[in-house]
Amino acid sequence: MSEEEEKQLAYQNNEEVQNRLMDLYNQISECNWAKTQYELRNLKNTLYIFEENYKELVNHFKSFQYQGKIDLRPNLSQDEYENIQLKSARYLYNYLSAARTLHYHTKIFMNKYKNTSFDEAAMKKVSSLFPDELNKFLPELRNYMVHQGLYHHCLLTDITKQPREIRMVFNKNELLESKKWSEDSRKYILSWDGDFELELFCEDYHEKATEYYTWFFSALMEYHDKDLKEYEKLNNEYKLTASKYNRKRQ
Repeated sequence: MSEEEEKQLAYQNNEEVQNRLMDLYNQISECNWAKTQYELRNLKNTLYIFEENYKELVNHFKSFQYQGKIDLRPNLSQDEYENIQLKSARYLYNYLSAARTLHYHTKIFMNKYKNTSFDEAAMKKVSSLFPDELNKFLPELRNYMVHQGLYHHCLLTDITKQPREIRMVFNKNELLESKKWSEDSRKYILSWDGDFELELFCEDYHEKATEYYTWFFSALMEYHDKDLKEYEKLNNEYKLTASKYNRKRQ
């Protein structure tokens, strides 16, 4: 074979490899799991924002815990007291908004799974963790803070605990004065034993969300097992073909 023929053959082989790479790239792009991954990335971004807002809220609660003063609340100036209240309201509102956005984006993500086994399992999991009363109350609490003002919560110094701590609460009776609560939310408020403690509520909701999304991503992977295997097969072939092509060019 002449040198010219060898060059022509090499060119044809390279062209075939390039065509195969392009074909594999298109197949990967159209693969069901590739599309799911793209949509899933948006949902995970929303979950990240929810998690970061929770961390900020927790760090805020920790920031004003008892530091050794004999009687903390009387030693707070009015400005310091109001500053804690305002920051608490800001962090709480951000947390509630992030939780609601996460709920909404999850609902959008699940639209493609209607009437599937995954959809049925997800609805059962939601029902077990998030009763109707809680689902109604969370967005309505956010709306309450918007329409009623951000100062409708108070500081309580608990002198019975060591180390002593400040707790952030909404007054139960004060909340019930609002006429904007749905029936489910009123039931939820009336079920409390005493006033509404922000830290305990947020911690409990976060634990439920963590349990749900840990299950959610695992169940989603299981549901897409066949799609995932197809994606991995195509992706591995693409990487192998690209590696061989690069070696030939060197």
